Amino acid sequence: MKLLRALLVVAGLTGSLMAEDIIPRFAPGITITYTAPNPEVWKVSEKEEKEEIGFIMYKRAAIIDKDGLSVEPCLSIVYRKVPEDVTDPMAFVLASRTSIPYEITGMSLINDGHGMVISFKHLVAGSEHMSSIAHFFEIGLGVQVISETTTTVYKDIEADKDAFFRSISLNKK
Repeated sequence: MKLLRALLVVAGLTGSLMAEDIIPRFAPGITITYTAPNPEVWKVSEKEEKEEIGFIMYKRAAIIDKDGLSVEPCLSIVYRKVPEDVTDPMAFVLASRTSIPYEITGMSLINDGHGMVISFKHLVAGSEHMSSIAHFFEIGLGVQVISETTTTVYKDIEADKDAFFRSISLNKK
């Protein structure tokens, strides 16, 4: 396994070789499976699960942008209990959308239509940020996968973000 990992690093194909699983206590029978971003530059910065919500956040090693500012992009998974009577994935997306008071710059389906990505730009402390939120749904569980960074370094993390988003799957037993 160490040799395979070394070969992947040399070939530029770094990242987690194994899928990670999150098994929410409040959504029995549903597993969130994903591939963690490249551990060479992405580290878990926070992880928590409460009664009806949980999250894991990865922060990337700082990138110095063209203005000399240090930027730490984030990739996160937020999962929450959804009432069992909510059976329409669009109801979850629309309810989540009300918490995004910014102009949407893009929308697309991913993972064979099992996820919807909403992208938007917004200002944080005078700096323009690019964010994307992928929504995934299974009856009883809603998942949002979030990418957050400045527009100045977005291209530096875009491939990691896309791979992370595409790796998400919800599995019901």
